[in-house]
Amino acid sequence: MRRLSSHILIINSIYVVKNLLISLPFIMYIHDKKNILYFYLFIWGINSIIKLTEYFRIRYKISVREITIETGIIHKKIFSFDKDRNFYFDSINIEQPFLYKLFNQYKIFIVLKQESEHALKVSCVSESEKEKFVEFFKKQLNKKYSSKLVYQPDKKNVLIMAFFSGNLLIAFFFLYDIFENISYLNFKITYNLYYIFFLIFFIFTAIVILQLNRYGKYSIILKKNTVYKKYGLLNKEEKKVELSNVNTIISQQNLFMKLLKLSNIYILTTKNDSSKSELKNLLFPYITIKNLAYIVANYLEEFDILRNILEKIEDEPSSRYIFVDILYATIACSIIYISSIKNLWWLLSIIVLFIIRNYINSYLVAISVKDGVLLYYPGIFIEKKVFILSTGIEIIRYSKNIFTGKYSLVVNSNNIPSKKYVIRGIDRDKFNRIVSNLHSIYKKSN
Repeated sequence: MRRLSSHILIINSIYVVKNLLISLPFIMYIHDKKNILYFYLFIWGINSIIKLTEYFRIRYKISVREITIETGIIHKKIFSFDKDRNFYFDSINIEQPFLYKLFNQYKIFIVLKQESEHALKVSCVSESEKEKFVEFFKKQLNKKYSSKLVYQPDKKNVLIMAFFSGNLLIAFFFLYDIFENISYLNFKITYNLYYIFFLIFFIFTAIVILQLNRYGKYSIILKKNTVYKKYGLLNKEEKKVELSNVNTIISQQNLFMKLLKLSNIYILTTKNDSSKSELKNLLFPYITIKNLAYIVANYLEEFDILRNILEKIEDEPSSRYIFVDILYATIACSIIYISSIKNLWWLLSIIVLFIIRNYINSYLVAISVKDGVLLYYPGIFIEKKVFILSTGIEIIRYSKNIFTGKYSLVVNSNNIPSKKYVIRGIDRDKFNRIVSNLHSIYKKSN
């Protein structure tokens, strides 16, 4: 049995150092700095050992008729593939991230039918060894890689939105928090103006680079009626998108995207392992509605789920949100200014979260129910249009305010984690109309 190339030790060491540098600033948000630093280094050390032992944990053997992969040091597992009888083999994927490219090495992922969410990973495979894998799985590779490009965001839009994403205000407050928290470690810092501006520019640039790295070569690929998304310039990744499990679709715009007539289209599913964050479920970044309509029209079978929401995506004009954005941005800046003078940052957090999130946002919600789709429009700083399909409705609850006589409505979606969509201040007629439509959808989905 052959061990992985020794290059894996160098590559994984670089990854470990990179993760340490990225994670280290977040320690500063915890008050007991010294103890948490030691604890963090302990955990980081354990993770480093696990990462670096990959060299010893994976072994493989390739012959003309058979491939054997052995994993584990103490608890060993052996997977054997016969060229003519691959009962458990589903597909193979070959990747070459940035560091692997430097050493002319490859990653090979072998997906099993019984464990489609997991794959056997063989890291640091040389060019000659990769060719042996390709030859062995030749049929499956040909099927898998006969692909068609469905969508790629315009590079000009990606560049513009990367600069808007790296706004200087976020960079400034991030830097301010670091300076405030470093004081707990008794470090002496000279508040040199040029030094501060340099750090702000550095953070701003880092945010821009991260955006460009993620979406610079983003693409939606169609392979044998299966949708995949590819992203990353340096570390290229590919993820299978289960459109059959989609129950909620979100169209999102910020103020800059409105000016460019662009939208981000997210999908939420019941079986999405990354649904804890909507950002990770982005399917179409920086897309125009016209382009989305073209994709649905030309790839209707695969993207049929989007047909239901396409004609409704422009419903209910939202120009009011621009004025609301300006109004609440002014209020927020005023609170920040007053709080910074009085040094009442905790008060600021409580006020902003309590007023904006729990009350103001929900009173500006619009809601409508059409053709088995619930449309939900929250939006203060970022405008969202949430399309909850019939399969996405789990629980419908409502209550009545005895002082105003208005109703509140809560719709629970069965995404993971469970999401609540709340609308307050509905009068009786609108409430009856919405509830009757929702119940008809709810009955269809159960």
